[in-house]
Amino acid sequence: MSVKSEKNRTFKSEINNDSIVMIGINEILILALVLGVLIFGAKKIPELAKTFGKAKGEFEKGKIQGDKELADFKGEIDSITKDKEVKSD
Repeated sequence: MSVKSEKNRTFKSEINNDSIVMIGINEILILALVLGVLIFGAKKIPELAKTFGKAKGEFEKGKIQGDKELADFKGEIDSITKDKEVKSD
């Protein structure tokens, strides 16, 4: 057996499924923070966080308003169907 094939064989035998590294949520958050600082700069991060916070608040307001409108619409449909049932009897 040649030296080259011996090196390949030992290298391949050292790699197995147990050596696969899984990235967790903590590592992803740290990477995102580091990339954010590198891309936007340290001064822009608080401004971006404030903007995201405002956007989330607006989204929640819209969601609540949409739920209220949906409930009102369902109430109107229920009252119309009840009126039709009463008239048909």
